[in-house]
Amino acid sequence: MKVGDVVSRAYAWKELISGIIVEREEKTVSVGDAADEHHYAYSEVNFVVLWADGSTTKEMYEELMFFKEAYEIG
Repeated sequence: MKVGDVVSRAYAWKELISGIIVEREEKTVSVGDAADEHHYAYSEVNFVVLWADGSTTKEMYEELMFFKEAYEIG
């Protein structure tokens, strides 16, 4: 997914509503001390979505689906 894509929530919600991705945020999350043998890091991606009702939320990739797919399912 990228900025400009039209999406919907992939989880249960009271209504089917469209939104547009307006921002993509990526950060590296580090777990543990870098000197520790169990240290690891991963990339976390979130999207800021402007919904048709005027609200804005930050969603993970797994929480979104393309609106066309949601419309066809629902």
